[in-house]
Amino acid sequence: MSDPSDSRLGPLDVNLRNLGLIQKLDMMRDAAVQNDWTLSNSRLPGAAKARARLSSRLMRRALEQAFEPLWTVFPHVPPDKAVLSGIEPYSRRPVVIHRNLFTRHVIVAGMTGSGKSTLLALFALQLLAQGISIIWADHAKTEGRRLLELVPDALVIRADQDLVNILDPVGRPETFWAALSFELAKAANLRVETWNELPEILARIQAGLAPGQRFPSLQELVEILFTLAKRERRPKLATLARAIQALNAVLGDMARVRHAPVDLSKRFRLVVLEFQGLPPRIHNFLAAVRLLRMQTRGSVEGHGSDLQSVYISDEGTFEFGKEMSGETGSGYVRTNKKLITQIRAQGTGVIVAVQMLCELDDSVKSNAATIVCFRLPNPKDAAEAQIILGMND
Repeated sequence: MSDPSDSRLGPLDVNLRNLGLIQKLDMMRDAAVQNDWTLSNSRLPGAAKARARLSSRLMRRALEQAFEPLWTVFPHVPPDKAVLSGIEPYSRRPVVIHRNLFTRHVIVAGMTGSGKSTLLALFALQLLAQGISIIWADHAKTEGRRLLELVPDALVIRADQDLVNILDPVGRPETFWAALSFELAKAANLRVETWNELPEILARIQAGLAPGQRFPSLQELVEILFTLAKRERRPKLATLARAIQALNAVLGDMARVRHAPVDLSKRFRLVVLEFQGLPPRIHNFLAAVRLLRMQTRGSVEGHGSDLQSVYISDEGTFEFGKEMSGETGSGYVRTNKKLITQIRAQGTGVIVAVQMLCELDDSVKSNAATIVCFRLPNPKDAAEAQIILGMND
């Protein structure tokens, strides 16, 4: 394309080229363009300078328009259900999403210090203001404590001090105990042939309870297993009892709870569970038990797709990493996979924050409708983010 200001073009050619650009760029109403256009078509002494000035302005605007990003159209979101998630960089418009989008789950990925926890706190404060309850699982840091000054009815508690009898079934007892037995086996490093007897024992215990009688604690379960192992000559039950006994030594008071006086997630709008300092197996076990109870309770209550609560997993590879997948041949799908695929219909959303996107289980990446990526210095993570977000090379 020839330059309109090329000296080899005559005044008429330049004016025709400028007129075409004015119409293409829709600048007919621009006052400066109108003045230069009028002067450039006159016989006044300044016509040549006006013609060159107009050509320069039009070419500059044409280049700006060529490299200008497309205008993004955001869907309308009711103000009472809108959650601010950022600012559009070119127009500086606020970007808001409908809170029910959280039931389709969110992934926040980025290196340490990139802003993941700050974004989680932004989400949490807005959702709390809309009456949504939050459970924040703090796996590696103490970021959840930042919300204490801003949320009056919040509770911060160590995960191994949660006063709940983990044996007390939620939902269908047989389904709950099968899942719980697998998680106990993972924590105690038991073989399948050892832990698969536990659901049957728990069912027998429940059948022998009087109306209104509470389920035994983990500590009492050990005594029951030793008794049955001796009476029925079943050595595997003794192995199971010793494994749970070792687990109880780490759990402390939690192993002695028969009945919790209150459900913390219903008493407090925000519950922060801190997992720092726990041995890896105990850490993973308590996280899995929390997810299991949340999933089974949701299936019983059946909220529907409207958002009721959100589970935030900060440094979520402890719960949703590939290493947390079920073992081949175990015949059991772990709770984290069931939760991420089924919890949406129960009005609960999951937000998972991770440093390394490639370490996240595929079930999470396949079911997350919203993905936020901060800086990812690992080339493997950056390449995976590019694929997930549908970005060109």
